[in-house]
Amino acid sequence: LIIYDLALEIFGSDNYLGQFIWKSRQNKDNRNKSGLSNDHEYVLIIGKNIQGDQRLGGSFDNPDQDKRGPWSSGNMVGMASKEARPNLHYDLIDLNSGINYGCPPRGWRYGPERMKALIKDERILWPPESTGRPREKVFLEELDDFTNTSSVINLPVFTRDGTTTFERIMESREFGFPKPPDLIEFLVSQHPKDNALILDSFAGSQALFKQDLTDGLIQFRLRIDGRNWRMPKTIFTTEPEGADILTNKAGLPLERNLFAPVYKAELNDEEQRVAVMLDDASTLKWWHRNAAGAYGLQGWRRGRIYPDFLFAVKRPGNNGELIALETKGDHLQNEDTAYKSALLSALTEGFKGDNTTSVGQLELTGSGETLRCELILMKDIKAELPRLL
Repeated sequence: LIIYDLALEIFGSDNYLGQFIWKSRQNKDNRNKSGLSNDHEYVLIIGKNIQGDQRLGGSFDNPDQDKRGPWSSGNMVGMASKEARPNLHYDLIDLNSGINYGCPPRGWRYGPERMKALIKDERILWPPESTGRPREKVFLEELDDFTNTSSVINLPVFTRDGTTTFERIMESREFGFPKPPDLIEFLVSQHPKDNALILDSFAGSQALFKQDLTDGLIQFRLRIDGRNWRMPKTIFTTEPEGADILTNKAGLPLERNLFAPVYKAELNDEEQRVAVMLDDASTLKWWHRNAAGAYGLQGWRRGRIYPDFLFAVKRPGNNGELIALETKGDHLQNEDTAYKSALLSALTEGFKGDNTTSVGQLELTGSGETLRCELILMKDIKAELPRLL
């Protein structure tokens, strides 16, 4: 009640819309001696209106090929007594068949004049028997894009999902009852304005980042206006002439790196193993060992992620794929690893490519190429890297 009273004092009671009810507990709490398990929480809704649910149109069809498009059958039975709304109580007759459908106990939804207009516009569905109820054709084209959303949040996510996510990222449970990202995404999506300012008390969150990717406020794409990150034309090495170079299984120098030769001393043992696997793949077009401070990916935390490898593959029957690969030693599985994995997955899902011809490396050329970001632990590299190739 304290939060409720404060919210109304600040925003005014006229802006109070209601409450969402969220089933926060998946299983009953049997510790309460009262016999009642409190399984839900409330979310106050304050403002002018909310977005609602996207109208999917799955229940609309056009079996009679009506030129007005798909339609659904709508109820026309009213909800008022004859004493309260006498004008809604009258017999409804189909003039073509002569069938009198009488008047429902609670009358009709529309008065006689409105009903006449619907009949004239051929929007009434007449049952073959007088015992049936005439219904109205409701056309999808004439409806709003959104419907009202239920005050009961129908999401299969619970407090334990928030705790699991928090613990995976932070490796602790120091924060009590964290809300799951899917719940936050739903609440953010209910704001009716695309340019809304979202105040995030945790200074950046995965849910808001993913929502901004979906809405296009954050864009992960390869541009056509020349403002992409560009692959360097040259790189510098401190290795002397004649230094050992990295070779493939046949003992030959690696061929598909953008900068040759590849000196052994510039890659650690694990990176050498990845480089050889990449260079041997028949689907690989090129690969590049990305340096810290070069090509970086920005997420919802401070600081960029600099993938270890960038490479391009072209498989039979598809348009090709650019891949940013981050590798992690087995001993480095920690909170940073979980964050990087979550960010790379979100960027891959949110990637959008331009289909207009462009010039420059790491820019799409209208061929429909996609970009994938992956994190693989070194213990899994032998099994998982071929999946990307």
